[in-house]
Amino acid sequence: MKRSQVCLCLVLPCLIGCSPSAPSPSGQSLSTPSDEIRAGLGEQITLELPANPSTGYSWRIVGTMPSLLRSVAREYEPGQKAGNIVGAGGTEIWTFQAHEIGQADMTMEYVRPWETDTPATLTRTFRIIVQ
Repeated sequence: MKRSQVCLCLVLPCLIGCSPSAPSPSGQSLSTPSDEIRAGLGEQITLELPANPSTGYSWRIVGTMPSLLRSVAREYEPGQKAGNIVGAGGTEIWTFQAHEIGQADMTMEYVRPWETDTPATLTRTFRIIVQ
């Protein structure tokens, strides 16, 4: 099975360094990701999003997941430079399998799940195209 991997390192300079709730860089080179993700039927898509669960924030899909994807796994990896530093950030890794041909938009937001009246700190929309 082929595997499409999209490293999504979100950097918002106005948030990093001036907000304790901003995601921390994961120690990898940071770049602007593409908002379009292409995969073949049956391939896996992996999204790597900077996160810091010690702040209470995590990524979630807004609404429902597009029917052309199936969730395979969701995990958190501490940053390589984090070591034993309390509160250091890392990466949330979301893995999906392309389940049916088509295209759909999927929006993800970085939120504290219990803060229902607070807007997301970060929001990212991806165009998923399965061929």
